[in-house]
Amino acid sequence: MQSLIRERFWIIRARKTIKGILNECVICARFKVKALSSGPSPIPPDRVTDCAIFEVVGIDLAGPLFLRTSEKVWIRLFTCTVYRALHLELVNALMPFCSPLGVSLPDTGGPG
Repeated sequence: MQSLIRERFWIIRARKTIKGILNECVICARFKVKALSSGPSPIPPDRVTDCAIFEVVGIDLAGPLFLRTSEKVWIRLFTCTVYRALHLELVNALMPFCSPLGVSLPDTGGPG
């Protein structure tokens, strides 16, 4: 930068003047900024502790889906928050979803 200016002009204390101008330059400041780095976020305790599959479960409902017989069905989703496993069930009415505690869990711990 200084050599380009000195081809046409001679500025006293040019290096100090150029540094001052570049430090105040908004466009140059955007390129000098260091990227923000953050540490890893803490993992919830129920994701870290060893437990059986589907011991910690999230339940959701997707739909309605329309069948060819003009019948509506929904998909009940069981998500294991520890192992990220997914279990899907077809539901004919919304009543079974309204009472998900009525779902029987087998001895393996999985829904169904």
